[in-house]
Amino acid sequence: AGLSDILDGYLAKKNNWRSYLGSVLDPAADKILLVSLFLTLQSMDLIPLWLTLTVITRDLMIVFGLSLYRYFVGVPQPKPTRISKFNTTLQLVFIIFVILAQGVQFPFEILAMVCGSLVFVTSILSGLDYWIIWSIEARKKIYQSGQ
Repeated sequence: AGLSDILDGYLAKKNNWRSYLGSVLDPAADKILLVSLFLTLQSMDLIPLWLTLTVITRDLMIVFGLSLYRYFVGVPQPKPTRISKFNTTLQLVFIIFVILAQGVQFPFEILAMVCGSLVFVTSILSGLDYWIIWSIEARKKIYQSGQ
């Protein structure tokens, strides 16, 4: 699934294929995949519950924020931020390290712990980043419209 997503992204950029639907569905599919992996690995006690809850809470807060934005301001134009892209990459790398650590503990167990800590921090930072960006954008649009 990850390889097809990389190929899809490459082809879309190379051929300048962009659509609103694609800008919503692609990150949603990524999140569904990652959340499914986090839940599966957590149910096997391979990753801590607090980290799984942090990742899921961040995603739910983003969906909630987008819903509020849509209700009060209008249709949002979702744009992934750098920290969000970094967070998604870290989540995937973390999952890979956790799986590899089941076969070869050293060095993957240590790498998974370090990467998991970074996932925790970047999940919080990227969630806050989105809320700040959308709040500023919403204020500007509301101010401009005179509401």
